[in-house]
Amino acid sequence: MKRKNFYSMILAIFMVAMMPGNNICAQGELYAGGTGTFDDPYQIATPEQFDNIRDNRSAYFQLIADLDFTGFTTKVDTSSWVPIGIIGEEDWALQTNPLTFTGSLDGNHYTIRNLHIANANYQNSLLGACAFATVKNLAMEDCSSTAGNSNNAMVASYTADCTFDQVATINCNVDGTVGWYVGGVVARPWRTVFTNIYAAGGFVKADAAVGGLFGYLEEGSSASFCYSSSAVMATRAVGGLIGGYWGGSIQNCVALGDSVNSAQTSVGRILGEEWDYGTQGNNFALETMTINDTLVTLTGASTNHGENITLDQAKSVSFWLESPGFAIDPEDEPVWAIDPAVSDFPIFSWLVITGIHSQKQEIDNYKAYAVPEGLFIEGLKAGDKIEVFDLSGALIGQYNATSASKTIPVSRSGIYLVKVLSGYQSAALKVLTY
Repeated sequence: MKRKNFYSMILAIFMVAMMPGNNICAQGELYAGGTGTFDDPYQIATPEQFDNIRDNRSAYFQLIADLDFTGFTTKVDTSSWVPIGIIGEEDWALQTNPLTFTGSLDGNHYTIRNLHIANANYQNSLLGACAFATVKNLAMEDCSSTAGNSNNAMVASYTADCTFDQVATINCNVDGTVGWYVGGVVARPWRTVFTNIYAAGGFVKADAAVGGLFGYLEEGSSASFCYSSSAVMATRAVGGLIGGYWGGSIQNCVALGDSVNSAQTSVGRILGEEWDYGTQGNNFALETMTINDTLVTLTGASTNHGENITLDQAKSVSFWLESPGFAIDPEDEPVWAIDPAVSDFPIFSWLVITGIHSQKQEIDNYKAYAVPEGLFIEGLKAGDKIEVFDLSGALIGQYNATSASKTIPVSRSGIYLVKVLSGYQSAALKVLTY
């Protein structure tokens, strides 16, 4: 009798272990380790294990390695990546929708690379729809979201009551084509707090509500200690950092892109369009950053264009530490660091980013000098485009490079701004002629 009870007990334990949500063996196969709790998050070491996050959307996860998604799709759609949190176009019940990601993702200072999303059936991003979620310590490099939909972004499409901290996208491209609410990091956040976020390089483009970081910052959302150097293009409501807001807040942020281009007037270096009340303050932008190929004259730390800073300021620790107040002081366990060997601008102190390093090297190759004939530019590649502006911001001329150097005549002495565009990367150079 005792032996029978013993075998019954073993069988019962086995059956419990095999139940959904309690499958010890299966969970061990889904992830590299962990139990999915705050103290013991599931461990992610491969793209396949990351894809399995969709099987436990409310759990805690932690990367334990860099992930290369080259050629990877998903187990639910072998044609392309499907966001972890799936939600319909008009389904705003993020907090109660069972397919929303409501867990925690700790990148643990690792990087996701080469994830290319082009699935016309979804709001395309890594995580899709998130509610009550935490995303931190994560970088995405050389990735793209190019299905041409509304609500496209690199990290998440919709967020509600979430927290994002120390999240970066590097050389990533987001293409919404004729879509609305498209951002380099998150498309449409609501009641979400963003701190220490940046998008370096790459581009973001769509129709309306388009920004280098966020498409549309909705009520209760705030962004601080963030920057973007991405190129941004749209028809209206387009900003270097956010396309528009309705009750959102953006403060202590910096726009470092080369240009923002819009077919209409609702465009700004920081913010494109205010649909309703919002808060902005202590924001800055490179003085060489143009709006529709024109330098900005009406600036200010609480305006849609931000306060002017020079490139030398943007490269200095003192500016970032004292003006927007980034945690960059090495004596205070900094979030940020400036390493000229890696980037002119701050990066997370835990991250060495090869993508930015190669971009910096390419931009540094461009040189411009004053010569008797006018302006001499070297370091060019065939196909590069050159734009020359005078000090007032007026466009003097546009040229195409056909060799490694080019001489451009100018009619009078003065200060000229030379922009070299190579694909979606660019450099801005100042030249004083005599």
